[in-house]
Amino acid sequence: MKIFVKSSSGSPDSLFSITIPDNSSVMDLKTSVIIAAPIAVLPSGAKPSLFKLVFNGKVLDILSQKLETLDIVDHSTIILVHNNHSLALQLFNPLNSPIIKKVELCLARTDSATLSNTLTPTTSPTAAAASVTKPGIKRKTFSKKTCHFLQCHQPQAKFIGDCTYCNHKYCSKHRLVEDHSCSELRHCQEEYRAKNANKLMNEQTFASKV
Repeated sequence: MKIFVKSSSGSPDSLFSITIPDNSSVMDLKTSVIIAAPIAVLPSGAKPSLFKLVFNGKVLDILSQKLETLDIVDHSTIILVHNNHSLALQLFNPLNSPIIKKVELCLARTDSATLSNTLTPTTSPTAAAASVTKPGIKRKTFSKKTCHFLQCHQPQAKFIGDCTYCNHKYCSKHRLVEDHSCSELRHCQEEYRAKNANKLMNEQTFASKV
């Protein structure tokens, strides 16, 4: 089958093709790439460890794996990435490569996953438990309670700010029924008059008859 190989350099000679058997492995593919690659892509006598091959965002690092198990078929395109960055800089200018950033991101993720798997056994249970976020838990938010009077943002006065007639809470400035224009002001006045009338009746004195 025919395979296209594209170097991440983005140079004019970065795309070339090779022909290999259908039952080839990753090692066979690398060997064919070394033989067929132009000098601008790989120097003569390059070793397989000098570069990596990437297909569909996955690094082909298992040399014994068959290409058919990786869904590599006829006319597939493989990306060639250099491991030696100093050599890569000599062969091409990364700023001219349209795919270099995408491939480097793929390799960085692979290296990060490998490092994470290496460090996981040594991670303490306490640190692992601390890093886990418990779902469904929300932080409590406390809002400052303000005066019920329209367009007043002063805090409510404790105890003395409670209006027993309209059952709302007010600041020290609007705590009186007259100040906050209480809706039950009429009942308050009637209750006040009745209270004063009872007081006058109780304090009324009668002149003794002679």
